[in-house]
Amino acid sequence: MPISFALYSDFNLLPGAPVRGLCDKQACRYVDPGMTHSGSSLKWGKVKTAHTLGMSSTIAPALVHQTDGGDVIPTGWSRAGEHGYRVKGNWNSRHAFFSPLQNRYSPVTIFETFRQSIILLAHEAYSVPMEHHFVMWDVYYTAVPQELAVREEAARIDVEVEFSDILQRGTRPAGMHCHIVISRGGRQLAAGGGRLSITSPAAYRRLRGEALHSHAATADLRPAIAPALVGRSDESYVVLGAADTPDSWGLRIDPLHPLNVNRKRDHHPGILLMEAVQQVAHLVPRQPFYPETLRIQFQRYAELGVPCVIEARTCVQLGTGTELLTVRGTQDGQLVFTADLHNAAALVPADAP
Repeated sequence: MPISFALYSDFNLLPGAPVRGLCDKQACRYVDPGMTHSGSSLKWGKVKTAHTLGMSSTIAPALVHQTDGGDVIPTGWSRAGEHGYRVKGNWNSRHAFFSPLQNRYSPVTIFETFRQSIILLAHEAYSVPMEHHFVMWDVYYTAVPQELAVREEAARIDVEVEFSDILQRGTRPAGMHCHIVISRGGRQLAAGGGRLSITSPAAYRRLRGEALHSHAATADLRPAIAPALVGRSDESYVVLGAADTPDSWGLRIDPLHPLNVNRKRDHHPGILLMEAVQQVAHLVPRQPFYPETLRIQFQRYAELGVPCVIEARTCVQLGTGTELLTVRGTQDGQLVFTADLHNAAALVPADAP
């Protein structure tokens, strides 16, 4: 089985690292009227707390493996079945990184919502320890582009999560399949999922070996593509750099990028590669391209200090005129990931809010 790629779920949470915000359970755990959650147990009852599902998140950043509360999407969660859950959240259209694409909430925003919802529930509903590592692969979605139009600065979203095919190791899950539906005001925005595996610190050390200690500087400041060409306004957010062949780029690593500031990790995060895919989708196609479907499969870790080449290929479906885009990343000739994107047909421009 190929090595899976961590969807930046383990950064800044190395074994033994302090986790802020977890000591005050009232500040981050009581999230749904009528339900209390203390440690690994759930019980129904009256909740004596002012923290309910609203626009201000009561979720500690550490619970979604973030360091800044402004990057937290979930605002609360509740149980909806044996392995079914509802997560409330907010999408901020003015967020510097999770910014819109063609005035629609972006694929990166969709995937980050998947990631944070899954990790939150793993820790809170399944009592997975904070120092464990999360690995996802074959992550996919199908979107409703017209419903993803940005209509307000902050959108309230509902996320339905269903876990299945749960693999137990001892008393805790070691792997599961995740099915996720995101909606706003009762209208579906996107649906998808992926396979999650959960690795203990000891197993992760065996898996990564010497690479676990590769916390060297990851800067690769090759000349950047013009920000406007990839849907960005700040060069530090551009992750595509010049390469030697057409339709290929080098993964550009800027220490000022929000995924790199004050982060310690032993590999490049999957969301950084997802951002590269999104920037290719903005740059390459001959017509406005919003991915109606997207599937990204990770084959191995993207190692630090090794150039990563991003390549793209497009084709047009006969009869429909819709465009298909395939993006892949390689290091030293070895495949790191592939992504297949399908453009929304006859896409009507989304009006600005």
